[in-house]
Amino acid sequence: MKKNRLLLFSLLQFSMLGAQQVTKDFPKLQWDEDFNLANEKWPQTYNSDNFFLVQNGSFDMQRTNTKTGTFVFPSEDKTFGYFEVRSRLVFREGPGTQRVAGLVIQAQADGSGALVIELNDKYQYRVRRMTRDGSVNLTGGGENEGWIKAKRFLNKDGNTIVVKTYEKVYDLYLNDQYAITFTEIELSQGKIGFYVGPGTKVSAEYVKVMGDENFTMVSSDVQNQAAESLTLQQIIVRLKETINKKDKRIAELEAEVRRLGSGRGNDTLTQRKLQEADKRNFELVRQIDKYRTDLDATKAKTAELEQFRNQIRENENGDIVINLTNINTRQRQQLEKLEQVKRQLESESTELKAERLRLIQENERFRMSGFEKDEEIRLLKRRLAVKDSMLQDLFQRGNNVYSEKPKETVQRQEEPPKPDRKKRKEETGPDQSEQLSADEIRRLQEQERGTPGKPSDPLPSGKLPKPKKEKKVKKEKVIIPETIIID
Repeated sequence: MKKNRLLLFSLLQFSMLGAQQVTKDFPKLQWDEDFNLANEKWPQTYNSDNFFLVQNGSFDMQRTNTKTGTFVFPSEDKTFGYFEVRSRLVFREGPGTQRVAGLVIQAQADGSGALVIELNDKYQYRVRRMTRDGSVNLTGGGENEGWIKAKRFLNKDGNTIVVKTYEKVYDLYLNDQYAITFTEIELSQGKIGFYVGPGTKVSAEYVKVMGDENFTMVSSDVQNQAAESLTLQQIIVRLKETINKKDKRIAELEAEVRRLGSGRGNDTLTQRKLQEADKRNFELVRQIDKYRTDLDATKAKTAELEQFRNQIRENENGDIVINLTNINTRQRQQLEKLEQVKRQLESESTELKAERLRLIQENERFRMSGFEKDEEIRLLKRRLAVKDSMLQDLFQRGNNVYSEKPKETVQRQEEPPKPDRKKRKEETGPDQSEQLSADEIRRLQEQERGTPGKPSDPLPSGKLPKPKKEKKVKKEKVIIPETIIID
């Protein structure tokens, strides 16, 4: 039985489907790595082949070796069964001519197998099954080394990879767009890591794994057997569909052989086509025989699992199923309550965001109003400064005008007034000059002239000479500047 099962696995490792099959929800966060802190969870490697470093919220991986790629796994021993994994990879400039990197899932600790979802910088992707002996391309139909073009939803530099798996069925999403569905019936759980191709430099921004609480809680042999039974039933249905397609193809080939046989002759091209058709027909018949043998083995295994399940339900172990069902019901009720709380918190968050936006707008209006007031104050200060400058200029011009008056005018203004002779005569009596003789008057005149003893002409009527009048100095007109009105 085990031999037949391995044969089935070797023949049907993958079955490609045309639409997403995993509708299971994964509400529990099992692993969240954002690479914000440098730690020992991921290898920090510096050698001639590899350069791995956690920094600035990303895990930078560079493969200097341009001939072979490498796998990178965390140091923690984390394995996952049913899950949804999400990661984002960003290509950097590296030494290689073609950049290739990807996400590794279901990696076995002994290195016996793993699944690799690879991307390159030519808008292509592929899925490979890794073994100890090498790898098998599971996409592309054996052409172009398994690469599939997907330019409509892939970017040249950075892309998001999402894989959902449940009951050994896998849905692949690239940048949140569905790409392909496949099944893998041998690998049920394993580690998650990264693949770096030859000469490739790539950065992983995060890794997030969501799990199924119910599956994690009841991960016993009973649950595994039931899941395996369901998976085998699905495989049987797909095998029947494949056999029907092969039978149809055989009928077409047989019809073509008969048509070519009826026209056999000396035509070399026709004979070659007949030989190729016979060879292809023989291979198809042999494959159908193998499929039928494997189908019988699968049916026997299914019957055995059905018998085992009935024994569990009928015997005392049936309480386990009832308890698990009750636990599942309670967990579902608790999940509904949490969903209600979540919706309430989201509603409050929306209201707070609206209030925050309103406050931001009001603050912006206040800020703009204050800015306008500041501009007005600065404008008034400039105008006051201009006025002060003009006033100082006017004062300076007035001071310059007064400082330029003639000294004689100033002295004339400061000269004390002449004494009133009539008033003085009344106070002191008759003037003595009127009582002097002619000789004394002459002598006084000579003294005034500075020529003592020199006779001079006598004054008429014996009176003193009148003092010479000083020349009047014209007063300089003071120019008063026109009044300037300042706003």
